[in-house]
Amino acid sequence: MVGAERTTGRELIASYLASFAEGRPDAVVAHVTEDFVNEHLGVLAQGCEGKETYRGRLAGFLEGFQNLRYEPIEIVADGSAGAARYCMRFTQSGKDFEINGVMWFKISNGLISKRTDCWDGLVYLQQAGAGADEIAGMLGGR
Repeated sequence: MVGAERTTGRELIASYLASFAEGRPDAVVAHVTEDFVNEHLGVLAQGCEGKETYRGRLAGFLEGFQNLRYEPIEIVADGSAGAARYCMRFTQSGKDFEINGVMWFKISNGLISKRTDCWDGLVYLQQAGAGADEIAGMLGGR
């Protein structure tokens, strides 16, 4: 159950994180407002604004990150704000990945109006098999 009838921000955040495992963009966007802001702090991801733009981006994201699961380590919420520390697990090109991250949330009328996500892109590149020179090149070094 998503929306104003949801009783706590913590439940909303837990449901949002769990919805990614369904692999369906509609299951994820059911948790966000029409003017949703998807912000990323990491160098390997891009944000977007608007529920429909987010829905469009999710299709490719969910295809690229098979069996995606955000496993909550800790969720806190108070009124119109919340945060979740998580472990993101997925399979990509036959390899299993495990990356820790944190999301901050703004909540409005029982839905998420803004998500700020930060996960470790270096760990992702290392698990993908990128070498030190390749990583340095991506980051503007060497």
